[in-house]
Amino acid sequence: MSYDGKYLNNAPEFTARLGATYKWNIWRGDLRLRGEAEYSSVYYFDPLNLPSNSQPAFTKGNLFLTYKDPSGWHAMAFVRNIGNTTTIGGEHYSGSYLGITINGPYEPPRMYGLQVGYAF
Repeated sequence: MSYDGKYLNNAPEFTARLGATYKWNIWRGDLRLRGEAEYSSVYYFDPLNLPSNSQPAFTKGNLFLTYKDPSGWHAMAFVRNIGNTTTIGGEHYSGSYLGITINGPYEPPRMYGLQVGYAF
């Protein structure tokens, strides 16, 4: 069997990440807005490059709003995976009495929350 012209496992042809932060100095502390975007072309989980064992091309985005107080405390509201894009973290084959199965974890769906902390 020849693998000429096939892509390596888990190796997309193209990936890109972009992030930008804007900071406002406000009355007490600062406020930061950060956006992130990630793009990946299709990648395969096996050396045959079977479409059934691949992660299609995708784009994901994240958004963060952070307040930092000079006294040391901070709060951050966030949304990760804004578009709720379904992506596969990897796949592997496993044998069973019923044949070969393909297993793999999904990456987290859209998540949002609030983080509060103190630095000392």
